[in-house]
Amino acid sequence: ATVDTINLTKILQLDTTVDLWMSGQIVANLIGTDPNKMKGSVKMLDWYYSSPENKMELNALAVNIEREDLNDKITISSDYIDIDIKGKIDVLNIYPVLQTQLSYVLGNLFSPQDIPETGSNHFLVNVNLKDINPLLQFADTSLYVEPRSTITSS
Repeated sequence: ATVDTINLTKILQLDTTVDLWMSGQIVANLIGTDPNKMKGSVKMLDWYYSSPENKMELNALAVNIEREDLNDKITISSDYIDIDIKGKIDVLNIYPVLQTQLSYVLGNLFSPQDIPETGSNHFLVNVNLKDINPLLQFADTSLYVEPRSTITSS
């Protein structure tokens, strides 16, 4: 699928007079309808975001999902960050787990969350922060993260 241009202000029904724009391409090759059984890949190519305050380009972002009986593997690769997640993953409840883990090292950006007891969130996470400083313009412009920093958690 090709996304020519999206006016995020209208799609998200944001209460602002400023238009936020995004454009790029998405290539999806996914199998399944249950998020916890889905496998395959999604690639985002040549993404561009623009608002009056911020602009950002993303040449490529790839998400690969592999499923096995004992362990799953989700890999996210981009210009700014790489993330590897291995283990049994409840995709619908992974965000609070990751946000809580990130709160231990980036407490000014993330807060610990209540983690649902699903029995399927037992995994290892490796994060390679190639250079996330261009992304920090959306969160905290006073924060600087040394390129090639890593986070490992279980």
